[in-house]
Amino acid sequence: MTKKFLKRKVNNKLAIGLISVEVVAVLLAFSVGVYQGMTIRSTLADALVYHSADTNHDYVISPAELNRVRDLSGSKGYHVQSGTVDGFAAGAAVSSKLSASLDAGNPNSTSINVNSVSGITNVPMLVFNVKSTNGNSILQNIKIAATGDALAVAKLKTVKLYDGSTQLGAVAPSGNVISFKDLSISVLKDATKSLTIKADFLGGVTNGTKIRLTITPTTGITYQGTGSTTAYATGSVINGNYMSLYSDINVSLSFSSATSAYTYNSTTPAKSYATGVITFNAKPSGGTLTLPTSDNIIVQVCNSNASCTSTGVSKSITVSPNQNILDGNTATITVNASYTPPTHGYYYFKITKIDSNVGGMLISQTSGLDNYRTPAVNAQ
Repeated sequence: MTKKFLKRKVNNKLAIGLISVEVVAVLLAFSVGVYQGMTIRSTLADALVYHSADTNHDYVISPAELNRVRDLSGSKGYHVQSGTVDGFAAGAAVSSKLSASLDAGNPNSTSINVNSVSGITNVPMLVFNVKSTNGNSILQNIKIAATGDALAVAKLKTVKLYDGSTQLGAVAPSGNVISFKDLSISVLKDATKSLTIKADFLGGVTNGTKIRLTITPTTGITYQGTGSTTAYATGSVINGNYMSLYSDINVSLSFSSATSAYTYNSTTPAKSYATGVITFNAKPSGGTLTLPTSDNIIVQVCNSNASCTSTGVSKSITVSPNQNILDGNTATITVNASYTPPTHGYYYFKITKIDSNVGGMLISQTSGLDNYRTPAVNAQ
């Protein structure tokens, strides 16, 4: 073996030794730097290779990134969590919760004028809310039941789901069941989304038959929560108001205002009395509305225990204009009521029935009148 070869071999060993020392030094420097909370910069930037802990791919493992790895390695698991340095958090995921409830803007009961030939489309039937807590949710399925008179349910042609003015789906009922499937409605954490159900009806309805739509959240609404879990929503049964169907004729009623007062007679307390004023509008369709009288309206007085009676209630009405109301025109009807309370306490008036004669057809409304009531007054 020549001296030149021996010298080259020694030099090679020396070079290898120096490289090994360099690697150890880098690893030691990395280790010391990490545990001293230092920022460690990669020497592989030109190679476009990223360490798995380098979540933002800046070729730097920051203390925050290192701490995240240390947290996750010491936990029993991890889950997706927005707002963290890497989009994850330690521990099992907490699934979101979706609740459903009736919206305050749910349509009141009314009579619907259904064309005897073409039927009617887009009748508002139900408005409800869904709210997500503990995270985001995706509403997937909604099952609705149509209840009421069988003759009215049989005329239900199509049911549509809306988010505002955007139609999300349209399905035909199967018997009295309406199912919206495979939806993908995003409901953000702590956000409330309002959804509207509208219906199309076939012509040839039986006058006065009623129908409403109902959702039971615990069996009729499913959603995907955090971590891809699927569950039923929570909430009480959501009932729409009854809609009365009439062929080519109806009267639309709308509440306007209600006031009340108590007049105390200091000379003869027994003659003290409560008064109430309820005002609403009536618009006929398909015929002329015969001028209403007080006999067409039932008014009750109720005490704080919700015990109600029409006995002892005096009432009168005024109609503006004071005449028969032509098809398509609107009348303002004001009901005045008075009552002498037998005992002290709070009392209020409410309308429980409104009869309308449109084109010779008697249309009676008894549901959807919950807001046709006065504030309570204190009979002292």
